[in-house]
Amino acid sequence: MANLEAELKGLLLNAVELKNISGWPEALVEDYLNIIENIITVATDVDTTDEDFTNVNQQVSTIDGRIGKLQAIINNLDISSDQITENTQNIINIDNIVNTYSGMINKNTSRINNIINTINDMLQLSSINMESGKNRANINKQQKQINDLEQLLYVG
Repeated sequence: MANLEAELKGLLLNAVELKNISGWPEALVEDYLNIIENIITVATDVDTTDEDFTNVNQQVSTIDGRIGKLQAIINNLDISSDQITENTQNIINIDNIVNTYSGMINKNTSRINNIINTINDMLQLSSINMESGKNRANINKQQKQINDLEQLLYVG
């Protein structure tokens, strides 16, 4: 099958030879030759070689390998309903933990903001007292309150 077209053309007689051998009229010889040429064309179009079959077989093997890999992946994705339930419960537990910590963070943020506001108020009073020359005992008392609040920030 290496070169079917060449083999078929080698068997083909030309019009003069065919007319001499067969005794057919010229129109019949031309029709016959056209039919033979069309047969050669069709045969050439469907001609396949061993190499063509090898290529097709390799492609089929490649596709089979890919199907096998996909099947293995699908098999590994097989998750039981117990696993789905367990994973769902883990997600719910994590969500509860996040909500708990979120509440604690919000509470501490509010507490820190209150302490900062108190410190700012005290600093304002201290500067007013210092400017107006109020007694030193009042300033010492405010300083002690500031120190106490700072300790709350580090401990709380």
